[in-house]
Amino acid sequence: MPNDPAGTDRSRETLFQRLAPLIPGLLLIIVASNQIYLAHTRDLNPWKGGGFGMFATGLTRHTHVFVIRPGDELEVDLPEDLDDLEDRLLVLPTDQRLAEFADELAEALQAEHPNQTGVRVEVWSTYHDIEDLTPETSLIRNFESEVPHGGAR
Repeated sequence: MPNDPAGTDRSRETLFQRLAPLIPGLLLIIVASNQIYLAHTRDLNPWKGGGFGMFATGLTRHTHVFVIRPGDELEVDLPEDLDDLEDRLLVLPTDQRLAEFADELAEALQAEHPNQTGVRVEVWSTYHDIEDLTPETSLIRNFESEVPHGGAR
């Protein structure tokens, strides 16, 4: 059999032509698998991260933030300048994002609460019962951060 470089190019081209239509489906499977994994293991909001669960859930998320003072805890309103950081946290509340959010929160609340010894951040989900649409709220993540030296940073 003679060496035929043109024949080799044709066989490669044919293989690519056969596999090319499968690429979009494979990418979809990879993205969907990643989204399902993150939604079940890392509390990814089903409305985000690809949106494969957005029509199957009526879930909402919110945070509660607390200033920890000596012998006391006080729930406080979230400063407006942390809204974007809160949005990121609610989409995928990882330990790292909770820690970053708590640090920023402690710093933002320092002037108003100089005697704080720490902050606590809670991420809550609200689901609606399928039968009677009664809201059911559950804590999905909780993080507490100490502020060194009673609030001094």
